[in-house]
Amino acid sequence: MSLTNPKSVVRIDQSFENVLSFYKWHIEYLWIDRDAIRIEYEITPPIFIPDQDDVLTTLTSTWGHALDNLGNEYQSWGGAIGLSKTKNVTEGVISFIPLPNVEATSIQFFIEIQRGETGPDAIEFSVLLSKLQLVDDTLDGK
Repeated sequence: MSLTNPKSVVRIDQSFENVLSFYKWHIEYLWIDRDAIRIEYEITPPIFIPDQDDVLTTLTSTWGHALDNLGNEYQSWGGAIGLSKTKNVTEGVISFIPLPNVEATSIQFFIEIQRGETGPDAIEFSVLLSKLQLVDDTLDGK
């Protein structure tokens, strides 16, 4: 299987409690497209609630780096974060570059999150690239 197939995905389904002393950070999926490695996550309770929070004091950022079993390094390269349609979780994606070498079998991720002046706090997890699977549609149909 090609690691750059835009429909290659592995379900992570790993949670981290007490991130920034208050939040649960749930890593949903890793997927690889033509441009980057993507990590999809959810944070509960929601980090920013419109009309209740001041956007400047709740500014949230994520960044990180990763290392594969061959010693190759990856850096975070942006992403997206926002309130879910149901408004009960914050959803996000963080991207890493470059794309993995086809001989890499695992990647260890180190991700930090900061909210306003709180943090940063860090999480760490590994992914076996051999678990990547082809999916028939986008991740919206989880």
